[in-house]
Formats: sequence, structure tokens, C-alpha cells
Amino acid sequence: MTTATITTLRDALFATLAGLQDKKDPLDIDRARAVCDVAREITSSAKIEIDFLKITGSRGSTDFFDAQEQAGNKTKNGTKTIEQVPGGSITTHRIK
Repeated sequence: MTTATITTLRDALFATLAGLQDKKDPLDIDRARAVCDVAREITSSAKIEIDFLKITGSRGSTDFFDAQEQAGNKTKNGTKTIEQVPGGSITTHRIK
């Protein structure tokens, strides 16, 4: 079994949305709701992991984000992360 990440979750949610929009073979609304409910619980769990790391001051990481997303590219003043999304990319700069 592979480790699921935020990217895996995002892909599943976009696939669910596409299934709802498919006129030829639409996704059952109850099944789509179930996918969204599970996604909500996964996200809630990840938030709890992040809060735990903040509260304990741990330098650890959560497996929800892949190592590349967490590490980013080191720059002179912090880190830069580029995430590919449908139709483009999102660039995030974090200052030290």
C-alpha cells in the first residue's frame, strides 16, 4: 500500500467532481458524498497531526505531505515550493 498524501486526496476529490459532471456516466450522488465525508475526516486528522507538532514543538513531520512539498527549495531568505495543479501551478514562498 502506498502512502496517501495531500496530492492523493486532491486528485481523488477532483476525480469525484469530474464524475459528478460526466453526463454520459455520472457518479452516484451518495457515493460522491461518501468520498467527500472520508476526505473531510482525512483532512481533520492531518490538522490534528499538524497541531500536535506545533504544540509539542516537534521538528518531525506528518506523512500527509510528501517530503518534497515539506522541504521546498531553500532560498537565501527561506523556502520556495512549486505545486502543480490542474491548469497551472502554485508557488509558495516562506520567509525564515
